[in-house]
Amino acid sequence: PNGSGKSTLLKAISGQLTADSGTAEIAGKQVGQMSPSEIAQCVFHVNQDPLLGAAPKLTLFENLLVADVQAQKDASPRHILVDKYHTLLRKVGLSDRMKQLARTLSGGERQLLAVVIAELRPASIMLLDEPLAALDPVKAGLCVDIINSLHQQGRTILQVTHDPPSALSGGDRTIVLREGKVVYDKEGSERD
Repeated sequence: PNGSGKSTLLKAISGQLTADSGTAEIAGKQVGQMSPSEIAQCVFHVNQDPLLGAAPKLTLFENLLVADVQAQKDASPRHILVDKYHTLLRKVGLSDRMKQLARTLSGGERQLLAVVIAELRPASIMLLDEPLAALDPVKAGLCVDIINSLHQQGRTILQVTHDPPSALSGGDRTIVLREGKVVYDKEGSERD
């Protein structure tokens, strides 16, 4: 339900806020004791607000370039990056918009761009806050394909959703929060 603490939980895991009680840990280290750069190396947060998923004054190409740690390390030639980013954007139907400013995209398109950016990040933990909320069914399916691909790569994905069938159809574990408390926590075949 709305207001149950789902987004707050993701913000506590990503170090954006400090929990009133309990601790968030990543690889045995408390998030509160990690520097922002340490957290950024292992956690990528796709916010539910599509305006926060990309730099609005940059083109799609520039947004992907900023996110692409490997391209920055390798100093890849531009034509190789154009091909790489074109392939990524084709997955979500945005390949013809590489020169377009991110601010001119619809909310759903910005959400798709944020998920594509997540694909470029080396983070082992992906926090996805309502990544399908602003998407039509076709684009939502494309987004789910990327999320499943990230999961198959061995990344840990925490996805917030208000859609119970979606929550039960994907992933390995389903947790339901109500008023900041866990009211359902099942894994694998135990899920209803």
